[in-house]
Amino acid sequence: MISRPCNILCFGDSLTSGYCDWGYTSHPYSIRLQDRIAQELPPGTRFEVFTNGEPGECVGADSFRSRLEVELEKRSYDWVIMLGGTNDLGSFELPEDIFQALHDQWHRILRKGCKLLALTIPECGTRHERLDRARRIVNDHIMSYQAENYHAFDLRSHIPYHSLTEDEQDTLWDDGLHLTVGGYNWMGAHIADAFIPLLKQDLQKATSKDRYSSSKPSSAASRSTKYEDDKRVFEERARAPTNETSRQVMSS
Repeated sequence: MISRPCNILCFGDSLTSGYCDWGYTSHPYSIRLQDRIAQELPPGTRFEVFTNGEPGECVGADSFRSRLEVELEKRSYDWVIMLGGTNDLGSFELPEDIFQALHDQWHRILRKGCKLLALTIPECGTRHERLDRARRIVNDHIMSYQAENYHAFDLRSHIPYHSLTEDEQDTLWDDGLHLTVGGYNWMGAHIADAFIPLLKQDLQKATSKDRYSSSKPSSAASRSTKYEDDKRVFEERARAPTNETSRQVMSS
């Protein structure tokens, strides 16, 4: 008999919290991700998706580390999907320092026995030679890094900004840094394309019988999310209430 479902954590900053409309709206990409998982996993597979995104937070900040540590102590996560570094880039931190901060957070996740999907940092409406170069360096490190249970997905190439038409930019991007509701759905669909095959492989490798299955499907739990003040572009200025982990429980 299964003791718990497969736990999935989406962790990061405002691009994980789904910040848009100057903080008046939040629509995490995990909503679309959850829907896709429910559609594509075998019937009876139980899973829970949790979302913890803090607008304006840098990966190198002590608050990011402590928030992750607290989250990892709350429950046993099977998978963590992590996106961070946008605010560090906007603060013109050195790319080597940003990658080291990411590496330190990844190590905490992997040390807890979780599997990790790391996402590259998306581009934004602002073009700046130093900024663009730093993003390329960090993203190259993300994609080339290797470790047991570590996986990477090049999100940047799948949710572009500058190669879109003006109409597409208006539809998918909110302020040149954050996305619209439709943009976060777009983002979640691409992450689902990368993540679901990995999740299926993991489920197939499960050694215990029906590890994530149960004859009784779980009911959907309510989603609750609070967000803290965002700062405008890069420092992501202000109006989102403090974020807590939002939870989505599904049985496909």
